[in-house]
Order: sequence, then C-alpha cells, then structure tokens
Amino acid sequence: MKPRERVQAALHRDIPDRVPRFEVWIDALLTELGQTDTASAHAHLGQDSIMLPSQTPATSNAWQNGVDEWGRVWTDGHYTNGMVDTEADLEQY
Repeated sequence: MKPRERVQAALHRDIPDRVPRFEVWIDALLTELGQTDTASAHAHLGQDSIMLPSQTPATSNAWQNGVDEWGRVWTDGHYTNGMVDTEADLEQY
C-alpha cells in the first residue's frame, strides 16, 4: 500500500498492510542529522504522514530548554516543572 492508502484504510477502520507510521517529535533528529529537506527525510524514514499544526507554531524554542509562554519549565525537550509543586500551591491555583 502507498502511505495515503494505508492512512485512509486505518481511518476507515479497514485493515492496512501495516500500522501507519508517523512521528511528531522528529524535527530535533533532523536538525541533529543536518537534514534540511524534511519531506524527503520523512519518506526515507518510512513515515506515512506528516503532522501539521492547526495553528501557527510559537516562535519560541523554550519547549526545548527554558520557560514557555505558560510558565512551564522545559529541559532537553521534556516538561520538568509546573505551577503546582505543593498542596498549598494547589489550593492557591
């Protein structure tokens, strides 16, 4: 099956030849590998679809390291801290 057919079959609850593959967090890998043509890289990695945002993405890279616009702390792309650390914080929230 072609990627489009595979995804459509899965969406219609038919049985595709395999589970469709897609990766949301692939941009950092492509940057590390020095890839500039993301469409070709997705195809080369066997991805069946590319996730597109429903809104314009934030211009900040704080989600990788830093504090985003909601006050969440990120380290190496992982959410590591929040607004509520104690039960007292929860009561004030």
